[in-house]
Amino acid sequence: MAEKNNRFNDESEKKRQPKRSARGERHAAAKEKNAADRRVVSYEDVPIDKYDEPTPIQPELIKKLLKVLLIIFACVILLLVILNWENLSPDNVSRFIQYDLLGISQGDGYPSSINGNEVTDGNFALMDEKTPIYVSDTSIVLLNDNAGQRQNLGNAFAKPILRTSRDYSMIFNVGGTGLRILSHSDELYNLSLKNKIFCADISASGVFAAVTQSDDYLAKLTVYSKDN
Repeated sequence: MAEKNNRFNDESEKKRQPKRSARGERHAAAKEKNAADRRVVSYEDVPIDKYDEPTPIQPELIKKLLKVLLIIFACVILLLVILNWENLSPDNVSRFIQYDLLGISQGDGYPSSINGNEVTDGNFALMDEKTPIYVSDTSIVLLNDNAGQRQNLGNAFAKPILRTSRDYSMIFNVGGTGLRILSHSDELYNLSLKNKIFCADISASGVFAAVTQSDDYLAKLTVYSKDN
């Protein structure tokens, strides 16, 4: 009876062994696969400088970006031209290049000392609403934004009166015959009229007028073109 039980146990053990072997093989195969998967995503064997490899920029993307920037730049330039169309005269462009872009006649800033001893009331004004000009007892001075002198001319008028209109300035001598007209960069005319001047003025286009004494009337009005 004991021998029969032992033989039964041996046969049962033999039947269970192939099942255990197949199960072990499947477990081993799964373990190797998991190990292979871990090796694929592992960074342990990869040099540190290769962790973040830069992505190359596509040439087509660069071209599109340059086109967008050029379009924006062209729109800004066009807008500036439209807003400043009235000021884009050759004189204004030349003045911008000389005084603003190239920085000619740079000054030390305001406040600034005047040339001469006295500037009478009304003889300090602005050309084109931003260029200071004044007439003292000895000088006619045009300044830039930093108090640099664009022009500095001598003044011999006993009673000078200053008038400005955008790109032009006029200085005339009340009770005398002298009359001078200046632009931003030059003295255009230095005139001596036939009769004594009562008053005078100049327009934005450069046309100017003077009221003087007359032998036949109380006064005489003469209007001159911008070319005198």
